[in-house]
Amino acid sequence: MLVAPDLTIRHAGGFLLQLLPGALDEEIDRLEKNVGAMQSVTQMLERGLSLEDMMNLALDGFAPQVLDEQEVRYFCDCSRERMERALLSLGKEELEALAEQDDVAEVCCQFCDKKHRIPLKGLLRQLEESKRKNGK
Repeated sequence: MLVAPDLTIRHAGGFLLQLLPGALDEEIDRLEKNVGAMQSVTQMLERGLSLEDMMNLALDGFAPQVLDEQEVRYFCDCSRERMERALLSLGKEELEALAEQDDVAEVCCQFCDKKHRIPLKGLLRQLEESKRKNGK
């Protein structure tokens, strides 16, 4: 990752190469040599190289074909329901102990930092109802 003086991200990237079954030792050696000779992805991005340029460097001596292109972006699919399930997985005693400290649990997603505020008494009721329905 290349960080600008104002602490914004100037460039960040990476790539993934995966050998397919049947790859020959010579092909593996050539690929390792190619990748070993490459600059870091951030340096190549800083120099203005395109993704195709980087692919061609990594696969020099091969005959790569681009079969598909797709935009890759990060998104977090966290939800209140997922956070509730995570809290329910703690079990009744732990939820009761948390409820004694505060009526609401604030759960922060470790990926996107979104905060979910979940009333603990409602979860405890849900846990009891679930146990009654399942005969436990």
